[in-house]
Amino acid sequence: MSTDLARLSLNQATCEHATLSEAIEACVAHQVPHIGVWRHKLEGDSEEIWGKRIRDAGLGCSSLCRGGMFPAATAEERRRHIEDNLKAIDQAVGLGTDLLVLVCAGPLNATRPSAASAWRSNRCIRCSRRTAA
Repeated sequence: MSTDLARLSLNQATCEHATLSEAIEACVAHQVPHIGVWRHKLEGDSEEIWGKRIRDAGLGCSSLCRGGMFPAATAEERRRHIEDNLKAIDQAVGLGTDLLVLVCAGPLNATRPSAASAWRSNRCIRCSRRTAA
């Protein structure tokens, strides 16, 4: 079994009660080389500042979680979801990661995913990518 931990990353959700600063400190203390950041933990400072703190600690930012959540009851709500995803893309860039984790929720008021919800999510992702490019 390999002991190479070069690709190991702490998903910040596993230490939900810790601040981002505390999670960074824990990664350094336990020699975890990367951290996967959650958007709601980007408190107080810009993603660029957090990205610099992560890099200055000798860590890499493996991902930003989460974008997605595309289903919407109205066109206005859909527009807001797309805008939020564009903001998430900007945050990922600011942190220095090229991976934005998307949570693509199912159809409104449904208990199971459907082809229609997958189509809507795909369409919103394409719209977000086109706008962000």
